[in-house]
Amino acid sequence: MEKVISMLCRYLLTLCTVAYAQVTPPQVVTCYGTLQGVNESGINVFEGVPFAVRPVGANRWRAPQLLQVWCRVCYSRFRIASRRQKNR
Repeated sequence: MEKVISMLCRYLLTLCTVAYAQVTPPQVVTCYGTLQGVNESGINVFEGVPFAVRPVGANRWRAPQLLQVWCRVCYSRFRIASRRQKNR
């Protein structure tokens, strides 16, 4: 009887571990802060990761500016639409 209970406990612990692993999104720590992505079919995906300050306003025609360190988690799970130019 003790053997059956032990096996059942191990099985339940394995199920809980697998369920937690599937719910927890992947995170990566960079020199700028923590990025959080998504797991798609067993592959960790990080899309829309910022690599420079956005080129708006005074930065419009300047060289790319380095990012500042961020304190919160940066969510990189949103797909960015590609900006394709039309052939003329």
